[in-house]
Amino acid sequence: MNTNMRRRLKGFAPMSIEGNAAHLVQTKDSFVVVLVDGDGAKFRDEFLRDPEKGGEEAATTLRKSIQEYMKKTSPHADETLVIARIFASFTDLGRSLRTEGVVNAENDISIFAEHFTNACAEFDFVNVGKGKENADYKVRKMLSYFLRNFQCRKIFFVGCHDAGYIHDLREHTRDVEAENRIVLVETTPAEPGFATLDLPIERFERVFRSTPFANETKRHSVSTSVRSEITSIFPTTPKSHHAPQMTRTYANVGGSHHVDIDLNKPDEQKPKSIRCNREFQRIDPTIREHRGVGDGLTYKKKKDSIHPRPFCNGFYLAGKCNKTDCAMEHNIELTPGEIAVHRFKARTGLCSSGPACRSYDCMLSHHCPFGQTCGKGACKFKASRWGDLHYSAAQLQIVQVLTNSEVETGLTM
Repeated sequence: MNTNMRRRLKGFAPMSIEGNAAHLVQTKDSFVVVLVDGDGAKFRDEFLRDPEKGGEEAATTLRKSIQEYMKKTSPHADETLVIARIFASFTDLGRSLRTEGVVNAENDISIFAEHFTNACAEFDFVNVGKGKENADYKVRKMLSYFLRNFQCRKIFFVGCHDAGYIHDLREHTRDVEAENRIVLVETTPAEPGFATLDLPIERFERVFRSTPFANETKRHSVSTSVRSEITSIFPTTPKSHHAPQMTRTYANVGGSHHVDIDLNKPDEQKPKSIRCNREFQRIDPTIREHRGVGDGLTYKKKKDSIHPRPFCNGFYLAGKCNKTDCAMEHNIELTPGEIAVHRFKARTGLCSSGPACRSYDCMLSHHCPFGQTCGKGACKFKASRWGDLHYSAAQLQIVQVLTNSEVETGLTM
């Protein structure tokens, strides 16, 4: 063995030992943390109505939901400890809950917080006193603190209702290592700017309330006059009960960042909705490009094999195709990761109805999904027949939500 080789091996061994030791230390006492801005992100009503029992059940359900996510997305998940920090003004939150009719007394939130905290040794529901900025300040400080802790494997950030956090999060996403550890959690519909962060967005609907209180905001309410105007412009189209349906049996079709998706659940379990801005233009939910290793390549091979026939959006993305003479592809099996790739690609397409679309099952986009951060010089959303569909932050503000009880349409392919 020559001298250079000995030197390489001599220098290599200690580095490997140190690296292994660091890895053991990191995994031995690793944990994930849930940071909640409790002024805006609220637990489900059924937990809050019974503050003693509900506090314990909320803590148990939250911990179980996080553990299930980790098992599906990370190795060694069984070794992971879950820490939770919820910050809220009990005075303001209690008043809001009582006004909404969720609790009988404003002090019920204190009882709930006590039992939530005592249910798990690693959980704390903290009263930050009066003032909206108190909870924000605590959440920001804890986010920075846990990002500096190398034993913290994931940070579940529950604050997407507040656009004020976007700047802080964007600063952290410039660090690739930090970016890979942050998971955004959407409760009420996330502010549009969070989509520009390119972070995974999850929902834990068994834990958190998904609709805002009426006494907090009017962004998601639709007046009778608005409903009448929308319905008159986009008349109801009856659903066909005669077309045969082709149904898929895949589960967890969202890819690595979308878990607990069951295509076989009836539609009634989650009412469909369309969000609109002040100009009644449709605002799409955020979507993140799937980055699964190899999924893009295998998807492309399958797509090329059927060219020029495309994959049927209804069949692969909605789980069924209602067309009797559909000429699109239904037979090739796509993996969950490949479906996630296809879902994103579908969302880069411009809907033929543009921002006026009122199909609850439309899988296309009605404005540029990249917004004003789009770098395409010849973007199809730039010179559309509806004008430039690269919306500003003001245009992305949602002021009304239509539900499928108001308009019924068929699938848009």
